[in-house]
Order: sequence, then structure tokens, then C-alpha cells
Amino acid sequence: MQIYVGEKASVRIKRLGTALVSFCLAACGTSVGGAGSGGSAGGMAGTVGTSQGAGGMGGASVGSGGIGTAGISGGGGASGSGGVGAKGGVGSTGGISGGSGGFGGIGTAGISGGGGSGGAGAKGGVGGTSSGGTGGEISGSAGNGGHGGIQGAGPDSGVDGSSPGAAILSVCPNCKPIFNGTSLSGWVQVPASQWSVVNGVMHSTGSAKSARGFIYTTNTYGDFRFIFTSRLIQDPNDNPPHVPCVLFWGESLTADAMEALQVQPPKGYMWDYRTTGPTAGKSPDMYETRIAGAPSLNDMQWSQCEMLANQATGTMRFACCQITGSAPCKASEIVDFKDPTAGRLSPLALQVHTAGMVEEFKDLYVESPVADPTSLVTTH
Repeated sequence: MQIYVGEKASVRIKRLGTALVSFCLAACGTSVGGAGSGGSAGGMAGTVGTSQGAGGMGGASVGSGGIGTAGISGGGGASGSGGVGAKGGVGSTGGISGGSGGFGGIGTAGISGGGGSGGAGAKGGVGGTSSGGTGGEISGSAGNGGHGGIQGAGPDSGVDGSSPGAAILSVCPNCKPIFNGTSLSGWVQVPASQWSVVNGVMHSTGSAKSARGFIYTTNTYGDFRFIFTSRLIQDPNDNPPHVPCVLFWGESLTADAMEALQVQPPKGYMWDYRTTGPTAGKSPDMYETRIAGAPSLNDMQWSQCEMLANQATGTMRFACCQITGSAPCKASEIVDFKDPTAGRLSPLALQVHTAGMVEEFKDLYVESPVADPTSLVTTH
């Protein structure tokens, strides 16, 4: 049987239906998901609303997943599922999904153990490790292992497997090293960049193609005992090659050769770079006494030399010996110099006599003041 409903009644029925839907959405079974608990795999999913509205209208569900707390390893809550709409009803939108899982805490990198310096190197500390929390996304980086300490040097470990420093200190206990074997600290170059440190020795680079120069100590000396080892590597612009040179009692830090006196190891030849006096600009033969019977030494092999200078008397005694192995050599006196006007307070310097010249010095020791100004200690 069919019942005809007029237009106004139809409108009222539609409005009544809409009100019932709204009432059902507000009052029918809904369930809100609880918050996900942080630190585990994520919060529990929200409970799904299952109540069905009257009159065939779908019950809504708005259960939302809990949002996982970000922390060391917090997990996000699982998303709540939307309720199934009743037949003929419009299903409501599903619950809001749970928050993303928290990132794992960033592990702190372990601090490397520092190696001790001097003596046998201390073993570096074990690198620390750290990882993120359970379920964490990022794990901490492992710390780097500590480096072993640098092997400490003795008084002077020498270069060719020898121990010249110990030998020097045994005969000159007040001697102090003026070159540390690793840097040019305590020295000044004129011009710059003519010298470097190569394999523990002071090495002239041969890079200055248009000028010669020198490197001098920042300390000054009047009375001194200077013990050192030197050799020539090459001198392409002299024929015959020149020998390494030491400058002392100079008058300038910028003028050619410091306007100083020069001695040439290992042969003991000398030159006067002073600007006044009877031997200015030439060999100071008139002030030299060469020692008879002095050995002939090869300037391209390592030679250990000693200078003993007295400022008040203007004297400088010079002795050298050839190093042939690891044992210390016994020096012979080669030349005595005496000019009462020459002594002054000045740096010691190593000279690059000719542009492009390559020479090396090592095991440099100075005693000042001098405990025994009458004796060459390396000739004993």
C-alpha cells in the first residue's frame, strides 16, 4: 500500500532525519583511543567506535591513536580505525593516526684517550661507545681510540742511530741544545724560507736562486762553547764547492753575513765580513794560527766541530773530527783566532754562502757562560 506525503510533510521528515543523524553522531557509540606510551613500540591504538545509529544511520568512530612521546626511543601510537558505517549511513572519517615514533637519543661519542708525551708513549684511552635508546633511530658514534704517546727523546737521539747528545753532555754537562730537531723555533731566517727541518736536521733548501743568506739564534752570546755537526749536500754555483759556514760576533742582523766573522767547518778556513779593520772583507790570516798536523776532513760527510770563544780576549779556538759510525769522534784542533777588538755580544748564525747551496746541521749545543774557557772538551 502506498501513502502519499505532501511537500511540507516531506520537508519535515527530512529535517527530522537530519536531526536524528546529528543526535546519533553526538550520542551513539564513539571511542577515543588512549595516548600511546613513549619508550615502547608506540601507544596503544585508539578503541574503535562500533555503535550503530538508529534508523540505519552509521555510527561514527573518531578514535585517534595516541601520539608517541619523542624521547630516547618513544614509539608513536597506532592509528585508531574508523567505525563501520551502518548500511545506508555515511561513514565518518577514521581517527587521526598516531604520532611518529620518537628518535633514539644521539649517543655521545667516546673521548679519545690522549697519549702521554716523553718517555715511552702512554697508551691511548679506549674510545667510548654510546648507542641510541631501544628502538631509537640514530645510534651514537663510537669514540676514536686514543693515540699512543710520542716516543720521548733522550738528551739527543741523533740522526744516524747514534747518540751524540749524550756524548756531548758527558763532556759538557752545562751545554744546552739550541735546535729541537722538529722546528726552527729560536731561530730567525734572513731572507725567509731558506731553511727547513728534514729528518731531524736543519736543512738549507737551496731555494734562493738570487741571494745568499743566514739563519741566526734569537739568543746572543759573547763567551760561548758551540758544539755542532754539519755536512755539505751540494753547491752547484761554486767551483770548487764552498763549505758550510758559521757566523759569530756579528755587527748587524740584516747586512750581508751579519758583518760577522766566519769559520768554515770542517776545514776551519775563515773570512772577515766586518766593514772596518785591517782584514775587513778578506781572510783574517793575520789573526789566525793554524795547527800543524790537523787532519784533512771531507766536508760532504758528517763532521762534529767545537768552537770555544772568549769575548774579552777576542779569541776563538776551533776543532773538528769526522764521524764514521755511531761512536763519538775525538776532535783535533785546527785553528786559533785572536783579535782583541773582535769580541762582542751577538747571535750565532749558519750561513748559506752561495745561492742554491744545500747544507745540513744537527746536534747543536751551546754552553754560555763557559765553565772552563781554557779547554776544548771534544779533543779529549
